[in-house]
Amino acid sequence: MIRHTIAVVLVLVSSAMAAERPNVVVVLCDDLGYGDLACYGSSTVQTPHIDHFAGTGLRLTNCYAASANCSPARAGLLTGRTPYRAGIHNWIPMLSPMHLRRGEITLSGLLHQAGYTTCHVGKWHLNGRFNLPEQPQPSDHGFDHWFSTQNNALPSHRDPDNFVRNGKAVGPLEGYSSQLVVDEALGWLQSLRDKTKPFFLFVCFHEPHEPIASAEIFERRYPDLDDPAQVRHHANITQMDHAFGRLLAGIDRQKLTDDTLVLFTSDNGPAITRYHPHGSSGPLRAKKGHLYEGGIRVPGIVRWPGHTRPGTTSDAPVSGVDVLPTICEATATPLPADRHFDGSSIVSLFDGKTIQRHQPLFWQFHVASSRPKVALRDGDWKLLAHLGDPQIKPFGDIRAKDQQAIKTQKITRLELYNLAEDVGETRDQATAHPDRVKRMGTVLEGLFRQVQEETPTWTAWTWPRHEGKRIAWAGKLRGYGWRTNGTGSHPGADAPTHWSPKENIAWATPLPTRSNSLPVFTRRSVFTCVEPFGLAKLDLADGKVLWQRTSSYTDVTSPGDWATILEEVKQLKTITDEQTSLRKQREKLEDQLDKAKDKDALLAKIEKIEAREESLQEKADGMPRAARYTLPITQRQYNGYTTATPITDGRLVWTVFGNRVATCFDMEGKRKWSRVLPDNPQMMWGHSASPLLVAGRLIVPIEDIVALDPETGKELWRTSYGQTWGSPVRAEIDGKPLILMANGRMVRPRDGKVIGRLSPLERSSPVVVGSTAFYIGQRAEAFPLPERLDPKAKKRLRPKALWESSPPGGGFSSSPVVHDGLIYCVATRGILSVLDTKTGKTVYTRRLNLGNGPVWPSLLHAGDHVYVSNRDGNTVVFKTGRKYQEVARNHLEEFISTPVVHRNRIYIRTYGHLYAIGE
Repeated sequence: MIRHTIAVVLVLVSSAMAAERPNVVVVLCDDLGYGDLACYGSSTVQTPHIDHFAGTGLRLTNCYAASANCSPARAGLLTGRTPYRAGIHNWIPMLSPMHLRRGEITLSGLLHQAGYTTCHVGKWHLNGRFNLPEQPQPSDHGFDHWFSTQNNALPSHRDPDNFVRNGKAVGPLEGYSSQLVVDEALGWLQSLRDKTKPFFLFVCFHEPHEPIASAEIFERRYPDLDDPAQVRHHANITQMDHAFGRLLAGIDRQKLTDDTLVLFTSDNGPAITRYHPHGSSGPLRAKKGHLYEGGIRVPGIVRWPGHTRPGTTSDAPVSGVDVLPTICEATATPLPADRHFDGSSIVSLFDGKTIQRHQPLFWQFHVASSRPKVALRDGDWKLLAHLGDPQIKPFGDIRAKDQQAIKTQKITRLELYNLAEDVGETRDQATAHPDRVKRMGTVLEGLFRQVQEETPTWTAWTWPRHEGKRIAWAGKLRGYGWRTNGTGSHPGADAPTHWSPKENIAWATPLPTRSNSLPVFTRRSVFTCVEPFGLAKLDLADGKVLWQRTSSYTDVTSPGDWATILEEVKQLKTITDEQTSLRKQREKLEDQLDKAKDKDALLAKIEKIEAREESLQEKADGMPRAARYTLPITQRQYNGYTTATPITDGRLVWTVFGNRVATCFDMEGKRKWSRVLPDNPQMMWGHSASPLLVAGRLIVPIEDIVALDPETGKELWRTSYGQTWGSPVRAEIDGKPLILMANGRMVRPRDGKVIGRLSPLERSSPVVVGSTAFYIGQRAEAFPLPERLDPKAKKRLRPKALWESSPPGGGFSSSPVVHDGLIYCVATRGILSVLDTKTGKTVYTRRLNLGNGPVWPSLLHAGDHVYVSNRDGNTVVFKTGRKYQEVARNHLEEFISTPVVHRNRIYIRTYGHLYAIGE
């Protein structure tokens, strides 16, 4: 009985202790610099959620990463040991033998053993053979649930396809990395974790590490920045901030905030690369990869309700290696005694007390980008040590000589800085303070030798550079729309050259009606339009129709409003019918004037008709809503209402139909917004110009050029246009986006201002390659784009053509492609002209003999081939180059839509199907 009572008491005590242990959330950013947050001094980067979080907790002004780049910093945080002890010498490429060994004790492992349920989401980067049996995975280091990538989200932060969930590849995802990571974290918190246990959640954002991809909604928060790379970088941090805010809100919704310790920090300083040279280390020296402050000092904010005081700061030096001992103390988890931990608990700091350290902060990084490779911080003073030869160059490969050097290099020169007086490390005081140098140098030397002895040596290995083959840089990440990327040129594609209705067809999905619009793509889906006002989403793998939505007037108007509008439309039609009849009467009478015997009487009749026409026009002018909801005229035999191509960013899809309806759907087919525009797209054959996403705006060329907010449909600006069938394209001048309209106008996306003019096109669209815009219409012209714009200029730009040419054939409906110094253009009658991009001189011409149908589809370039199609469904394929070499002639049913290439397949929207051609 006594034994039973003791057992019950122990269980109750254990349960009480478990209830008192806090949940733990560690949020680690990637390449976030000390000066990249508003609460750390940035005047440009918008981080409202992190700033608010800092106001609720303790902001650390002398917070350090455990190392100067990715993998070592993560190893130091999870193990509490300087990463070279664990053998993590540098960042870890795919398939590298370097990894965090099974014998290393990790924070996640300790908490798991102590009864915590654990989860990792985001970037792992602690092994090379990720999700392969030869090396330990997140589950082997104590994580119950993991949704992780080996290193970066690939091919970019947008629509990544390399996440693995608990050992199983997830496949292509739609959305942005930070959004996906937080979605998984919230899902785990809500539904998957064991709620009888406290939890440890390790959230590892990829942002703002390259390859950067930022949603338009965040990019448009920086309208005053001229450099697109800077916009993308800052928007990427704001995007991460938004995800962090969602994470905190989710924790709060589950009433977990008061019981949860949250730490926010970064793995190293800002990268500041040639693609994105815009990260900030604030007042600190250097950047990622250096042991100067800019490479290792990072933001650090901790909130533990009831322990940290809201809105406080501390200038006590703390490091990533302190995380394990700190959380172990906070959770009453015993610290193992069988190894040396470099970090110390900082729990005492939460009460405003000092940290009791057993050693100063220490860093060792043999591949640092500057001469100092070892560092020690003791109070306000920092000692940096150079190492003797052989010097180790930054590596992905593991070289035997480098491994040997790590074990044998010796300390040479020392640098000393007083960070309290010289945070920028500009004044080396080693000569002025020899006693301090000697004292600190002895400690540094001892730790350095200790680590040298303990660090393992890895087997030599050659880096295969798989990462570089998968990365999609920002230039490829604008919205997928007309001609996929606006140019129709895909030099890296390996697309099929032969097909027929029964040959080389991956799938052919029947569709109820035709469309001249082009298909557009996300990672897993393809969108195509369906006459008269439809949009369909198909599975990219098998062509299965996932959903179809329409955007007629009745679809986008409430029934009550539509009944009233329809009555107004009928009234307007009565008016316009009478106007038409009166106009015919008047014109007939005007034709009789010259021969009339009683001209006064005839003029009186004409004046009476004109008066009635004026009265009717006044009534019509007073019915703008009825005019807006009157279906425009189109040439239905060929054009219809779905000739404009949709555009998608992988998160949303936008369409503009010939009935003036602009609409936005999410990936599940839910309509986010719709607008019936006031414009009157009365072209002879109907509306066809496609929308464009640029600078956070949805550009709609219709009667005017209209910029809409992509998220809400709100009109942002409107500029007089003058309709053409051709679509606008994006250009850049000095890194600043610019819209080139088919009618030649150069439009500033920020406010719609027309800043210049090139030659107008009627049916085709311009093509921009580098700093040159090619306009191929009744004649061919090439225009140089200026290197920069003068914001104070009052006169519009009128760039002088580099050259003019007159290719044969009598005009062009199709848009050209440009590749490797040659322009390929085909006249409506089927005559091919190949022009030199520098001179405009004809390289060769050839009649393609495609049949009677006009060449209305635009050209496609994929790999080494050019594809030319006509309305009859015939396509000729020939090789790129200065001599005509025909490869194939193919036939499908009729189509006017332009063929497009995506992932080495060709997609053609015919009158009756969407074809996916290729394996």
